[in-house]
Amino acid sequence: MSFDDLKTRLNAKGIYPKGTSQRFKDLDALERVLQGTIFKDTLMYSFDQEEDVTKKYIPLRDRRPAMIYNLAKIIVDHTKALTFGEAHAPSVRVVVPKDVETEITAKHKLMEHIIEEIDLDATCMELMEVGSVGSVAVVMYAQDDGLPWFDILDSKYCTPFFDLRNPHRLDHMERVYDCSVFDLEQAGYDPADYDVDKEPYWIRILYTAAGEKRSYPMPQQRYERLGEDDPDNIGSKIRWIEDVDRSYTNEFSFMNVLWIRNLEERRKIDGKSTFETIIDFMIEISYLMSQIGRGFKYTGDPLLAIQRGEMNALNPIGGFSGGSGSAASSASVARQPNRALMLPAGSEAKLLEITGQGLHQGAEFIRLIREYALEVISGMKADQQNASGVHSGRALEYLHKALIWLVERFRIAYGTRGYLEILRMVLRGLKEGTLQINDVDPNEIDVTQPMRLVWPQWETPTGQDLLSAMQAYEMAAGGSVQLPVPIVAREYVAQKAAAAMGISDANRAAAQLLKDSPDTPTPIELEQQKNDISKQDSDTKRLVANKPTPAPTIHK
Repeated sequence: MSFDDLKTRLNAKGIYPKGTSQRFKDLDALERVLQGTIFKDTLMYSFDQEEDVTKKYIPLRDRRPAMIYNLAKIIVDHTKALTFGEAHAPSVRVVVPKDVETEITAKHKLMEHIIEEIDLDATCMELMEVGSVGSVAVVMYAQDDGLPWFDILDSKYCTPFFDLRNPHRLDHMERVYDCSVFDLEQAGYDPADYDVDKEPYWIRILYTAAGEKRSYPMPQQRYERLGEDDPDNIGSKIRWIEDVDRSYTNEFSFMNVLWIRNLEERRKIDGKSTFETIIDFMIEISYLMSQIGRGFKYTGDPLLAIQRGEMNALNPIGGFSGGSGSAASSASVARQPNRALMLPAGSEAKLLEITGQGLHQGAEFIRLIREYALEVISGMKADQQNASGVHSGRALEYLHKALIWLVERFRIAYGTRGYLEILRMVLRGLKEGTLQINDVDPNEIDVTQPMRLVWPQWETPTGQDLLSAMQAYEMAAGGSVQLPVPIVAREYVAQKAAAAMGISDANRAAAQLLKDSPDTPTPIELEQQKNDISKQDSDTKRLVANKPTPAPTIHK
């Protein structure tokens, strides 16, 4: 069983409307894998159902696994936590001239306040999960209290159109999605105008810089015939009809929609999926785990086999039936702890058991497949055996190196082209007055200021890590007898120390430290001062020792 087989079966079930694009089908299948419903949506038989109603054997490939190992969800959870988790979320730094230190501090505090108020870290974590299939769209709205609200959309329903002169700028986007009569009622439509038998209904929304154009809900029968002759209106084609009452002008003066590709793919609408390359491994592991589980259940209830002797008849429980020559009973043998089988002479009963070696080999094979799958996806290969004990931060980085390489790509996709772009949209909304955040003055907002992300260290360093690093930096700054010539400035040492201790603005911390103690001597200077004092003490002792003893005074 492969992922392509599951997609073929999914398509054969007829769940997609006529004319559905292959892109929609591929993204929908990936989304079902992430949600863990791909087997339930494609295979109707459970794993322990070996025969259908006609007593025909059901092949294993037509049955759902009893246990589903959703490695895709595990990888997505690990990567989003390592990108925007509490200890790994970036901080925003405004690039301004160095001679305005007070302005730098004020702007950085302002950015931190805005990010905290709009909960941008949590929004980006959700973006990473939804966009792990390949891409994701986010639309920003203004709530009644002025705070921004971000609507995260499944990319399978959306089709972006980019500016031909700037392929990274979104010109407009079309969203076509299905809904039920209940969904329409929740959205404010009159349920009496729609028929449950015609579900699902489809709605089209066109997002532009000018606003949103929404259409009236269309039943699927008409949706599948878009562009054909309209039988209800002779001489016209079936087309979308705009719902003027629900269409509205954009409240912002700019495009409030952002399209994010998961892993950058040039000249394509969608990026690469985070987990598509390991889906076949997930399927194999799920079936192997199900089979091994069935094997363990069999060892707890082995099969009873009876070898008949001279007598042809055997009573199921308690001895012979009738006597010699009686017909064999068709009743099954009931095995109970408090009842024993009475067999005729020459008969023998055995339990067919397995040694269990195959089960252990299968479990080892599953671990091998999992490691190879993580190697393919650049995931984390750490396990309890390698991760046991206390490791330094540097050692953990080496242990999780493959996962770090993967997350570095997400820092570009969802950090530089997601996190910062969303923040810029919020700043523009604040500047023009459409958005409002407590304690934020629109006059303090500069939408043209360059910004960059500062990411924390991958792993929290231990005390020994910090001590070793600080000693090395101090030596490089000329703070030891072994290295009297400085290699780096002491300001750089202070910056590295502040960053290692988790201080978000290391530059400001280092500048403040040097400002408070500009004349602090280095260890080599302290050593020189100590030598000078020791020399002075020696000279003083020598002078005292060589001083002539005065003659005694004689009193008359």
